[in-house]
Amino acid sequence: MPVSRYSYRSVNLRRFALMVAAIVIVLGAGYALHRLQVKRNADAMLRTAQNTRTTGNLSESLALYERYLNFRPRDAAVLAEYAEALDEAAKTEPNRVRELFLLYERILTTDPSRTADRRKLIDKYMDRHIYSRAQGHLEQLMKQDPSLIEDAKVMEQYGLCAQALGQPAQAIDRYNLAVATGKASSETYIRLANLLQSDAGHNSLEESRKLLDKLIVDRPRDPDARLARANYFLKRNQKAEAIRELQEAMSNIPEAAKSQKIVVLLADLYRQEKNLP
Repeated sequence: MPVSRYSYRSVNLRRFALMVAAIVIVLGAGYALHRLQVKRNADAMLRTAQNTRTTGNLSESLALYERYLNFRPRDAAVLAEYAEALDEAAKTEPNRVRELFLLYERILTTDPSRTADRRKLIDKYMDRHIYSRAQGHLEQLMKQDPSLIEDAKVMEQYGLCAQALGQPAQAIDRYNLAVATGKASSETYIRLANLLQSDAGHNSLEESRKLLDKLIVDRPRDPDARLARANYFLKRNQKAEAIRELQEAMSNIPEAAKSQKIVVLLADLYRQEKNLP
């Protein structure tokens, strides 16, 4: 019985379908194998980068991190490891600092929730006096966690940024918040006191005096606190009070005798009192 053309066509279509299915299976298996191999290679590369960094070979470690990140560019945890290694390298290669800043920005673009890395970047911007960038990240940090209004360091950093960027009202507000935590540095009290004594602070000399009194109560052994209050007295032309403040510091605080600022200022005030040139 003759075979119809339709039967031949059906057989050919069936064979073609089976052949396509086989090709798809082979290609799929090849792709899966390739992905597995890439994963193994990437994992091995990462382990080598980490081990190389541990042994102190930063240059090779950085190269390996870069190669790994070519495979997995959005691995934020490894980007952070890479940043730490690059930070070490930048200490002896200052020309890599800009690269480090860009890397931290990349980390935070990849994963904005990485608060610890954001705070590291803020510290680095502050160290380089890049206050506008630091302030932007501080604002983002506070949006993510409003409770940071009670974090003395964050408020101090924000206050310093605002002061440097010509925003005295914001600076005074943030410094006050830092002081309210009870953990602010002496420098923050002094910056706030100086702002309160300026035109921007509406010449709030009495507020400044109360703040400096509080500083000395909170930091009785801090020579800078005494120096700050002596300078307050000088701004009010109260030289005798300033001398007494510095003398008390020299008598009761051993570190005061080592402070060049205190020693020089006191000597200068003595000369003025005796009308010496």
